[in-house]
Amino acid sequence: MVSLCIVGIVTGFFLIHYRSQKTRVHWKVTIFQTITIIIIAVTTSLLLGSSM
Repeated sequence: MVSLCIVGIVTGFFLIHYRSQKTRVHWKVTIFQTITIIIIAVTTSLLLGSSM
């Protein structure tokens, strides 16, 4: 479980860094957008998974 968290954190860091470089937006805005996208995706996945 710890290794999964480490991989998630490292992947998230590089995703935020890559997105902020490509869009030329401050990294704080990009981290907020990325967290929002992840929350929406996880919520949708849980809702769809629980209805089956």
